Amino acid sequence: MRGVGERSINRDESSISVCSSVHLFRSCRGSNRLHGKTPGAEMNFAIVLILALSLSAPATAAETAATFAKSVITEPGLHPWTIVTFPDECLVVEFKLDPFVAKQRDLKTEFGAIARTVVPAALVKFPKLRSVQLTGLVTVRDKRGDDHEVKAVVVKFYRANSASIKWDKVNPADVIDISDKKSVSPMLATTVAR
Repeated sequence: MRGVGERSINRDESSISVCSSVHLFRSCRGSNRLHGKTPGAEMNFAIVLILALSLSAPATAAETAATFAKSVITEPGLHPWTIVTFPDECLVVEFKLDPFVAKQRDLKTEFGAIARTVVPAALVKFPKLRSVQLTGLVTVRDKRGDDHEVKAVVVKFYRANSASIKWDKVNPADVIDISDKKSVSPMLATTVAR
């Protein structure tokens, strides 16, 4: 006897029952067991799966903003590292300034050029971001000859301030000065002087 929404398919003299979507978690023969599991276990699994998918949506958006920032920084050797922090929704970008040190370029100008590219583009493309923080790292050697990465410069731009800046007219050397928050290592001046 077939249940509601059930049909039989005959193949090689065997009868296979195909259930409708109404009976997704139940066996077609009326049993409350499917492969030895109770319907409560399947419902718990379904609820956990739905929660996992709904909670992964913000993480996917965060990865998208971080991936975008990495793709904007194209200079070889900078090795950008990016993440979006929650709940403040700040895109954090760290990259090495060592290639500019090796070429004896002005670090303030080079850092400003990268910031001028990343900050407005990220805030326009990802409206949920509240701020963008950029950190320039420089490798220094200590007394024992060990290399360490230190923060040469850290700037943070909030959405409100960034929207009021005409980025195409800003001199890259001035980007650090117009940021909302900044921390510039005294070492930055000595690195530029080398």
